[in-house]
Amino acid sequence: MQSLESSALEPTKADLAGASLRTRILRFLPVYGLVILTAFLIILFSILLPNTFPTLLNVRSIISDKAIIALLSLGAMIPMAAGRIDLTVGYGIVL
Repeated sequence: MQSLESSALEPTKADLAGASLRTRILRFLPVYGLVILTAFLIILFSILLPNTFPTLLNVRSIISDKAIIALLSLGAMIPMAAGRIDLTVGYGIVL
């Protein structure tokens, strides 16, 4: 029986015991990297374009335009957090 094991699971306390700060950051980066990048980009664009980016109209247009993909992405997050692979989400996005 073959099994795929994810290496992007959140590190346990045993994994981080005695690890340096650099090692801890490198262990958390694959797990939380996209969340950190998203927050960084939102802050960056809010600073660079304060009159246009952080507006309610922009948030509404992003939410209404990408609502289906966002829901499918949230659905894909559960198997990913469990360390599994679910390919049915790709079918839903293409459909």
